[in-house]
Amino acid sequence: MTGRVAIEHLRRSELIDATIATIAERGFLRTTVREIARRASCSPAAVLYYFPRKDNLLVVAFREADQRFRSRVQAEIALRQGASKLERIIELCFAEGEEEALWSIEFEVWAFASRPDDAYFRQIFEIANSDWLDILTEAVGDAVKRGDLAIADARAWAVKLAALIDGFGVHTHVTKHVDKGTARRMLLAEIDSVRAPARDEIEKEEEQWAGRMTTV
Repeated sequence: MTGRVAIEHLRRSELIDATIATIAERGFLRTTVREIARRASCSPAAVLYYFPRKDNLLVVAFREADQRFRSRVQAEIALRQGASKLERIIELCFAEGEEEALWSIEFEVWAFASRPDDAYFRQIFEIANSDWLDILTEAVGDAVKRGDLAIADARAWAVKLAALIDGFGVHTHVTKHVDKGTARRMLLAEIDSVRAPARDEIEKEEEQWAGRMTTV
């Protein structure tokens, strides 16, 4: 990487970081190019040089924050096996004091994507969501393969889990009725509800069944 290219890359990265922080703090509608420039210690013209339109800022902020989070998730669950992968994912999604920026930016993208006439943001969301579902599906499949969970369709259950995570994400930010601790407990209970019977429980049931048959 040449010196000029390295500087350009660094400047763009700094602007993205400033955009993520500003949108997370102020919301997209109240975010201004001037405020992003102030955070990045540059001129508004420099911001517009890299991102000519304001919605470009939201897109790059979302993609960057989402990629960082998914990379962290993948790195951490790679060290785990079975259902513990899913448990760690839930912990990361609702960690105290963490990932607030991603949730804030994701809410902004959802707002645009939910509009019937905004195919652009819907496509951006679908691409990111598809990658997220792949991560969840792989984790569910591993848990099933190792005998931790009893699920017939890993993809369908991953879609359900993703929807529950998103739903709890909204509630933890817009109501006082569900905090992050509650969200974690309820989602972990959802995993527990599909746990496969332990081997000793299965053997015990088989012995009991055999005993009943011999008395007939």
